[in-house]
Amino acid sequence: PALAITLALTFLSIAGVPPLIGFFSKWWILLSGITYQYYLVSILAVICSVVAGVYYVRIVKIIYFQADSFFLVGLKTLREKKRINFRKSLLIGASFYLMGFMIISPNLLLQLAHWATVGLF
Repeated sequence: PALAITLALTFLSIAGVPPLIGFFSKWWILLSGITYQYYLVSILAVICSVVAGVYYVRIVKIIYFQADSFFLVGLKTLREKKRINFRKSLLIGASFYLMGFMIISPNLLLQLAHWATVGLF
């Protein structure tokens, strides 16, 4: 269940669902495109984001609501009990923690990005 929750949150973040960090990144990119009058590129980015979001939400729907079938994977593979080693569980936990932390306080990430940008010049 923890792996499914983490995978679902990752896909929803990539799709740009509003409380997750992927929404903020897409928001800043689209806002910059509109600010600098790149309207066609912004519209194309929104269309691509919607199309990709449909596929990501479809995968999340399959994970939670279609337990007996999964595209490209057989039932035997799904029903096997698999163990996740310590490294993978640590990586999954850290990414889940960072996504949750960025929902609560995205200012830290923005400040780090600002410092990195200022450090380049």
